[in-house]
Amino acid sequence: MVFPQFDNMVFFKKTLAALTPLGFEDYSSPDDACPSLGLAVTNNILIQVFIDHISPEYRHGFDDVNVYMMAFDAMGDQIVEPETSTSFKVEDVMAGVAKILATLRT
Repeated sequence: MVFPQFDNMVFFKKTLAALTPLGFEDYSSPDDACPSLGLAVTNNILIQVFIDHISPEYRHGFDDVNVYMMAFDAMGDQIVEPETSTSFKVEDVMAGVAKILATLRT
């Protein structure tokens, strides 16, 4: 974790614990707007879950979106419609990740 002022660590850790059995790990990078979890589905596909700050002064342009879930190809291009959550609920993240995985399987 490379975000020293991150104010949503409890939710980040709960989400990481829930997604770890699926193979997710901390993918946080200082180049990103907020911390993230990632899963390399294949060598060419990455699912990334970005978790935003609670405090408005630290948020990075997601408006009312608190969690942003995306899938990227090896070139870094988005390959499916993103899933979002306006809540900080682990079950909403799990549902979004499940939708992305289902879309990738079709």
